[in-house]
Amino acid sequence: CGVVLPLAPLLQQDYLLARLCDRFRDHCHRRKLMSEPMMFANAIMLSIAVLHLCIGKIATGTRRSRGLADKRMELLAHYLEKHLRDRLTPTILASAVGMGVDHFGRMLRVSTGLPPMKYVWRCRLHRARLLLESGEWKVAQVAAECGFCDQSHLDRRFRKEFGCTPGFVIPAAARAEA
Repeated sequence: CGVVLPLAPLLQQDYLLARLCDRFRDHCHRRKLMSEPMMFANAIMLSIAVLHLCIGKIATGTRRSRGLADKRMELLAHYLEKHLRDRLTPTILASAVGMGVDHFGRMLRVSTGLPPMKYVWRCRLHRARLLLESGEWKVAQVAAECGFCDQSHLDRRFRKEFGCTPGFVIPAAARAEA
């Protein structure tokens, strides 16, 4: 909390950064479930995101456009949490937050830096990582729960996003049981 709370003014301007801080704070509270190298990696990701946001503000010298309103981002987050395993399209996401497809795509890109489907895949991957870190799920179960075609699809995307296999983030105690 000592790291995350002073970032409050920045968090109001960047939704992904706010979610990253929330996840990091949760991991700090569940330290026993997370290895020290993984905690360090999360801290580095958080630091890079903060630096990127600050450098972007300094370089442009202007306020960034706000993108999607906070309420719409919350609607989107809740919708994704409930429907992450479903087949999702930009049209479905736009209607879930009450916007037109093109406008939604532009505003989401301003808010997150990602087009709608890349944002969905990133959410799926981060959800998969959280489930795997809990040690209660098998990789195949996580793949089905998070909307991947199969375990190999999760493996390919996970390796591309995080630089390691899904099995790497499963706690050692859970690996020993399997």
